[in-house]
Amino acid sequence: MSSTGLNFWGSNSVDKGIFVPKQICEETILRPLCSQIKPFTSLRFVTEPSDAVTMRGSNVLLNCGAESDRGAPVIKWKKDAVFLNLAVDERRQQLANGSLLIQNIVHSRHHKPDEGLYQCEASLEGIGAIISRTAKVMVAVSSTFMLGRESRQLSSWPVSPACPS
Repeated sequence: MSSTGLNFWGSNSVDKGIFVPKQICEETILRPLCSQIKPFTSLRFVTEPSDAVTMRGSNVLLNCGAESDRGAPVIKWKKDAVFLNLAVDERRQQLANGSLLIQNIVHSRHHKPDEGLYQCEASLEGIGAIISRTAKVMVAVSSTFMLGRESRQLSSWPVSPACPS
């Protein structure tokens, strides 16, 4: 109920949002149609994941939290647009608050399973789902090069090769 005393009936996100004041539904010819309109449900993110730059062997925490006026949403995680199967992944775990913890980051020249684009999805059964912003996880690499007889270590920074246009 809003502060003006009007209740609104509307559709869920799948129905593209039709909103009708409850009083109109109850007191007009629209009453039969209004019975087919589902009440509006609030579903929103409280916390969304942020980009992260990390080192091999360290941990990354991607935050995600959602709330609804219809109970606690179910949180699931995607990496590169594919849902993660956390039941078989001992290094990745979803915390009670919905956040994703990736432990002992793995990264080698040809094997980069933890780098990628992550999103969390919050859903309510029978209502719908929302997808968070995309968070990019990058693993910084150290570069060592020889200068004469001594080696130098560069600072660890994310490296992405750039091709001239």
